[in-house]
Amino acid sequence: MVPGLRETVRATLLSLFSVAYQSRCSLPLLISAGFMILDIHMRLELEIEARVQPEVAAEDSEPEEEDYPDAA
Repeated sequence: MVPGLRETVRATLLSLFSVAYQSRCSLPLLISAGFMILDIHMRLELEIEARVQPEVAAEDSEPEEEDYPDAA
């Protein structure tokens, strides 16, 4: 690495973490207020398609030959 770059990156990250920690409450409030002021509504639309078939009651009777014309 370039000499001094590591210290610069470290100092930059520490300052960004410091700003993030200081704005941990104010930033979400500012974003919420901005949405309310601009009257932006976010909507989640879910479309679920279900195809339910009725259960066929299994009877003890054997199938008739009419149901299976290929049967010998």
